[in-house]
Amino acid sequence: MNTEAYKIRSEINRLKARLKEIDEELMSEEEKAMMCSSNVCGQDIVLDTLQILCKERGLKNIAIMACWQKETEKSSRWYSTTVTPSFLPYLIRNVDTLIKYLKPLMNYNALKILEYISIKSESVGALELAEKLHIPIDDIEKELTNLSKNNFIEQENNKWKSTLKGWQTYIVLSHLAYNHEWKLETEKALKIAEAFKNVLNKEWGEPLNMTYDEVMKKLSMSKWLEKLYEQGIKDSDIEKAVYENNYL
Repeated sequence: MNTEAYKIRSEINRLKARLKEIDEELMSEEEKAMMCSSNVCGQDIVLDTLQILCKERGLKNIAIMACWQKETEKSSRWYSTTVTPSFLPYLIRNVDTLIKYLKPLMNYNALKILEYISIKSESVGALELAEKLHIPIDDIEKELTNLSKNNFIEQENNKWKSTLKGWQTYIVLSHLAYNHEWKLETEKALKIAEAFKNVLNKEWGEPLNMTYDEVMKKLSMSKWLEKLYEQGIKDSDIEKAVYENNYL
């Protein structure tokens, strides 16, 4: 057993438990939001519940992904999947179906339109899309027809909004992009976290409230930047770390 890793994990669990106690007893709603404690960032509660259920029911090899977005008091969007990985080959056996599903999205304009429509809480018109995305109106209308035909978006009072299929697809693609482009390897994250703690006095996950350039300047002045380079950390890794701690 790696005793150092065990001690670190035990301390993390202790701090999480204490934070939950403070959350429940002593913190205002504003403080809870700022500290991202258990009532706001419910990942730990969800994982704890899932672990209990898996142990009780003898479940193994479960893959879970979920996303919920509330638009108004009367409507909400939900995405979740709990597909067992061993079952995935059966689901993807018909490759042609998957290619057909994704083909309408596999160009820049289509994805940018789906993204813009998915994150807007109200319907948008073609002219707004052309203006905001800097795409010619003819190309916008062509892709709107394409996306609508394939049920990723739908029209309402001459404006467009995403369907449940469109929104769920956007969520899945965004998670793939995040894991491929932005999510740091654990080993690199631990090294950068040490630098953030020593130079910025920020724990990993705590908002930095600084830009990438500001962080790089402070790391450079403290000699930590050179130390990170010696450990194989690149500027792009630090940029991802800044983004993760500010926005994710």
